[in-house]
Amino acid sequence: VDQKCNSKKGICLVGLLNAFQNSQEEKEKLEAQIGVLKELQLKRKLSPLHISWVNASCHVEILKKFNIDHSFLPTVLAYSPTKKRSSNLIGEFTLENLDSFVGKLLLGKGLGLQQAPEKLELDEIECSKIMPPQAEDPEDDDLMREFLEEEKRKQEEQAQKAKKPTKGKGKRRRRKVKTDLQKFEQTA
Repeated sequence: VDQKCNSKKGICLVGLLNAFQNSQEEKEKLEAQIGVLKELQLKRKLSPLHISWVNASCHVEILKKFNIDHSFLPTVLAYSPTKKRSSNLIGEFTLENLDSFVGKLLLGKGLGLQQAPEKLELDEIECSKIMPPQAEDPEDDDLMREFLEEEKRKQEEQAQKAKKPTKGKGKRRRRKVKTDLQKFEQTA
């Protein structure tokens, strides 16, 4: 990342991936994400882009420097070393979204949202010695499930209230309109 992003002109595109591989599924997911970055590089080979990727779960300092929450992984960070500006992908990590994001950057419509540090540097960390993130606390899952169920119940109640016809209000309005109309006719 240091060589690709700090010494060249153009836009540095860094894939921020969760490269901890606890299972075969996670390994396949990482390989697919790297494949998306490679496809983008082939598609945009004539563009002034320098594409690389980082295990953002290991190098959390990059997330902190650019104010990116870990829950947004995988994502892409666009960094301009000459302008000291950055922006990150908002949306799903797909080739179509990345290509659209890059297109906007190249047209000057996406970069410059955030002031960026002087250099894009990573701490020297041996990622293999870092424990992968642990699964969330089951209690948190229960609390979230309860919260979502409560929200769903409230929405269903509101939908039922909206469906219930109002008793008599429509008829009263019609009668009042008729009586106003009758009064008008009587005065005319």
